[in-house]
Amino acid sequence: MLKDLLPKEITVHTTLKEYGVRYSLNAFLYLEMQDRPVEELLKKGCTAWDIDDILHILRAGLCHLPENEKAVSERKFEYLSPSLAELGEAVLPSDLELLRYELANAMLEAFPKIQGEPSGGGDNPHKERDLRTMYVDIMHRPEEEMWQSTYGEIVERSEGWLEAKGLRERPVQIQEFDD
Repeated sequence: MLKDLLPKEITVHTTLKEYGVRYSLNAFLYLEMQDRPVEELLKKGCTAWDIDDILHILRAGLCHLPENEKAVSERKFEYLSPSLAELGEAVLPSDLELLRYELANAMLEAFPKIQGEPSGGGDNPHKERDLRTMYVDIMHRPEEEMWQSTYGEIVERSEGWLEAKGLRERPVQIQEFDD
């Protein structure tokens, strides 16, 4: 049961090796200490991440490995294993594009899911929705637009899209007149 509270471990692939990454608060602290706050990385969008960003994000996801326990507990992140040099050898230029998306999705898995509104239909009206899937894959909006938008803007656009497709009724608007 306690394992359900831990961030999910996601496998990311390079040509030479697979890595099981997990983004906990320790991983996000590592990124902040490397002057790469997670909020800025996500706002920037994964397509804009450079090689250095990718290597640091990958290394942050490996903070949970048993060999890194001492380095993490003492906050001496320079001793994390593998080193940036070792990761640089393992990641080939042909891996970068896929790795960007895999790392971005793995980082998003660390955040709580957005709860859907009760819809009155289906088996589970409180079914969790993945915001990225809704916005990018279903609505066919650019991913960069999602990262550059506020939550309120995303919700507004999503609701407008649902209304336009006839999947949600428009809210009743009441006009008041002064006599």
